Amino acid sequence: MTPATLVPSSSPLSPDSALQRAATFAALRGWPWLEPVRIIQHRPLLRGRATTSVLTHADKRGGNVLVVFDTSTGAIVSAVCCLR
Repeated sequence: MTPATLVPSSSPLSPDSALQRAATFAALRGWPWLEPVRIIQHRPLLRGRATTSVLTHADKRGGNVLVVFDTSTGAIVSAVCCLR
């Protein structure tokens, strides 16, 4: 996957696409990618944006990568790497 695939798209983001894009984003920054990975989709009740979060090393503390996408545009809202 090339960095060009990190550009937001006009179609809604699928969980598989979020997983691939988050892995690419982490690899470009040299962040660790540890299993298991959890994908969480959040939908607002009244206002706000729907988001898709990808969390690595999901059952442990430390060594986690969290990438949050805007589900409607595919843009990265936030990203953080929490090392041990």
